[in-house]
Amino acid sequence: PPTGPWTFYRGINVGGQAVDIDGRKWDGDDAKDFVCQDRRLENREVTLRPPTDPARAGMVRTFRYGRGKTSLALTNVPNGSYAVFAYVWEETSPETITISVQGRAVVSDYNTGQAGDWERLGPWFIEVTVGKIDLTATGGAANLSGLEVWRRK
Repeated sequence: PPTGPWTFYRGINVGGQAVDIDGRKWDGDDAKDFVCQDRRLENREVTLRPPTDPARAGMVRTFRYGRGKTSLALTNVPNGSYAVFAYVWEETSPETITISVQGRAVVSDYNTGQAGDWERLGPWFIEVTVGKIDLTATGGAANLSGLEVWRRK
């Protein structure tokens, strides 16, 4: 979790089924109030770097993909302060992407690395005032695997 008075709000396995990660229940991509229209893919052949536990590995390997833009949203989010993390990975070859949360670039010119590289990016601190959290990746072909959100107590 981020440092300070935070509580786990929600985790989404954006390309797969519900899963437990670090002892917390994450929703699958069919969850209520989760929106993503991008293509769902799964790749269990590429060796993950760094290695991780089986539950997280399954989440990383099931992802949403968009060429040029990938968008995720959580709706019906109570107004308040949140910390947002995104899990990204590369299954083929390096791409350069920019990640934005609530329309603001939080990571520019991010290199996704070699096949198998994955990372938990964030936290990005936001204020929700309209009941929605938007995350987009633009520029190259982005593979988004997980969305992890914490709420300030």
